[in-house]
Amino acid sequence: MLRIILGTTGSKFLIAVLGFLVVLLNTRYLGAEGFGTIGLIGLAITIILLFNNFIGGTALIYLASREDMFKLLVPGYVWAFIISIVFSIIIRFLRMVPSEFEFHVVLLSLIFSLAGVNLNLLLGKEKIRAFNIITVLQSGIQLISLIVLFFILHRISIISFVITLYISFLLTLLLSSISLARIIKPSDLGDIKEVIKRIFHFGSYIQVAYTLQLFNYRMSYYIIDHFLGRASVGMFHFGNQLAEGTWVIGRSIATVQYAKVSNTTDLVYARKLSLNMLKLTFLVSTVMVLGFLIIPESVFHFFGKDFGKTRIIMLSLGVGIIANACSMMFSHYFAGLGKPHFNTIASAIGLVFTLTFGFILIPRYGIIGAGFTATISYTLSMIYQFFTFFWFSGAKFKEILISRSDIDMVKKELKLLFNS
Repeated sequence: MLRIILGTTGSKFLIAVLGFLVVLLNTRYLGAEGFGTIGLIGLAITIILLFNNFIGGTALIYLASREDMFKLLVPGYVWAFIISIVFSIIIRFLRMVPSEFEFHVVLLSLIFSLAGVNLNLLLGKEKIRAFNIITVLQSGIQLISLIVLFFILHRISIISFVITLYISFLLTLLLSSISLARIIKPSDLGDIKEVIKRIFHFGSYIQVAYTLQLFNYRMSYYIIDHFLGRASVGMFHFGNQLAEGTWVIGRSIATVQYAKVSNTTDLVYARKLSLNMLKLTFLVSTVMVLGFLIIPESVFHFFGKDFGKTRIIMLSLGVGIIANACSMMFSHYFAGLGKPHFNTIASAIGLVFTLTFGFILIPRYGIIGAGFTATISYTLSMIYQFFTFFWFSGAKFKEILISRSDIDMVKKELKLLFNS
């Protein structure tokens, strides 16, 4: 299993590096205001994907080993088109992005929604290697496209970034469709209504939690935009992107954990696995956050004159970043066992504190207040999940400590890795 985690971590680390280079190009050549607009475009796409994922999201990972995959694929695709049509109206009414990007946001969301259905089904069948390769190629082709547009075609603009999204999303859709075609076969759709009910029942809990969590992550953007302006959104978005880079390993571990827990009926195994993943995530995330915090302030001026406050933004986010990395382990444990309502409650708790402190701290302390708001939200959500996990799983609090068996397990996994 360690080999799978390392493979997933390696792919996500490479994705993070490629994404970092994309961020670097955008910050240096588009400035804080342009990068702020990019942040709002990305947020709008993410919001549409959240609604799409009520049918086409991570519920498919859980159900892929329990249902006919073709009966999961068809409603996922149909729902993606329905959501795109609905949001073509909503996005204009709510003015989520500048008007010239509204059509692009809707179309990009549709393309990636279809690709997302494919990727979730692959992950549900534990085709983790294919999943990793496709997602790495997505990030790689986006970076290459941006370099070509900026430096060869000399098209330095926000629309160039949008074009790179088209190229990378279409590549992801193509490759994931090819991979999925190898393991899926058309079947009778006679009981499709019952399957849709099961998808929506399970998916609704997950997506309500994800939707609330997204607002925990990104509601500050709109508050900052209202009180401080678009350039401040760009500065906070950049700091947030770097800080969230510490989640690379946590997300890698959670990806493997979810696939494993979703495919087991052994509750003791699921509990022990999740506790081991939690310990590893906490240690690695803490080291990574501390590593970011010792970077001199002068280094961040390399990204542009607008980003000098990045280090202090990351300092305000530090504890929250570690808390949220640990929260991922609890979230994927509950979701993998078909109990996502606990995650919904945790996300709701976080959102309440985001809204409460966001409107208090951001007007008074600016983007630093946004960082502290996120830390409070993430930490309190994780605390709820922490106690709920021990109540639900029957685990003892002493199990949270690193034990001799944990060390022996790591040694065993490393030995298997090196032997292979």
